Amino acid sequence: MDSDQKIISVSNISIKSDQDCCGCSACMVKCPYDAIEMQPDIMGFVYPQIDENKCVNCGLCLKVCQFKISYDRHGKIGIPKIFALRNKDESELNKSQSGAAFFTIAKRLLQEHGFVVYGVGLDENFLAVYKSAKTVDELENLRGSKYIQSRFSLECFKKIEKELSEGKKVLFSGTPCQVAGLLAVIPFSLRETLYTIDIICHGVPAPNAWSQYLKWIERKYKKKVIAVDFRDKTYGWHSCRESFYFTDNQKVSRDSFRHFLMSDSHFCTRPACAKCPFTNIKRIGDLTIGDYWGWEKKHTEFNDDKGVNLVMVNSVKGDETLQLIKDDVLMIESNVEDCLQPQLQRPITINMEEQEQFKRILSFGRFDSIMRRFSDEGLKYKIIRFIVRIKSVISYR
Repeated sequence: MDSDQKIISVSNISIKSDQDCCGCSACMVKCPYDAIEMQPDIMGFVYPQIDENKCVNCGLCLKVCQFKISYDRHGKIGIPKIFALRNKDESELNKSQSGAAFFTIAKRLLQEHGFVVYGVGLDENFLAVYKSAKTVDELENLRGSKYIQSRFSLECFKKIEKELSEGKKVLFSGTPCQVAGLLAVIPFSLRETLYTIDIICHGVPAPNAWSQYLKWIERKYKKKVIAVDFRDKTYGWHSCRESFYFTDNQKVSRDSFRHFLMSDSHFCTRPACAKCPFTNIKRIGDLTIGDYWGWEKKHTEFNDDKGVNLVMVNSVKGDETLQLIKDDVLMIESNVEDCLQPQLQRPITINMEEQEQFKRILSFGRFDSIMRRFSDEGLKYKIIRFIVRIKSVISYR
């Protein structure tokens, strides 16, 4: 959606600002007349576009939307139980990007309880899409963080509903807005065998920025990227970097895209994340998973830079699920006060002026300019890094 096309007020959906839509696609799924299609803007974020010839003004698109303060929590408990959690298996811990909570839970439900697992994997273009897993090999594709907004297709929604209607158990993992969107469209009669995990989200970055960055990487190193790791823990949990693997088996690790993600201005993040109603402890999933911020103050058992998850139990289903893996993990009960992080208290703040600058340069396809302006390739960052090194040398002496 271009900056001069912010209002798509057709029939029942009225999006007056980019901040009004999280892109969960629930409105598209719920429309009984196939009148809604999700279309990407210059950043790659999708928004609903309505075919006026098909729309009959039934209002279901408005009713199903959960991107609001009064979102339906579907009976979740008020104050969650809090745990610090880590897989005991060193190999599983090394392959995961925090404490391996998601993979540990998903593997147990898949192998021993016949669940179908849905989560985010990468497609052939290294874009984030929802995939299903019925085997451990397929589950490997869903492991790890993907720092771009994922696409949730109509076919994926329909597949989940079909499996639930056939009596299958489904585990679904996603951002809170995606979990809320799924729960809004799945009939109440089918939700008993649907288990959900929402992640503690810092805001979703732009898919098109990631795509252009990948092309920039291939131009810079004159090689084809064959695999990526958004958060390589080889250098330790706190020093994780993005890694790229090339056809000649070379591996390159960088911090450039992380500069986009970690910027205080959040110029690369979906505008709606600045109005996110889910940034609190009233979670939408049966379980909530994220990094445990502040663990070093309370849980010195994890003081080895290998990663630890914060797990929030929000329902009876979530509690039952966590009990299934208790022998596989080191799990220590904690409390809300010790684990609160900004993403559990308030939405991010986006510098809209800087985001407009980013979008304008992105639309021109001038990614070299973006790297100089917004990443560690820029002169400003190199000067800061030089000053930090000089200070460290002086301090050492």
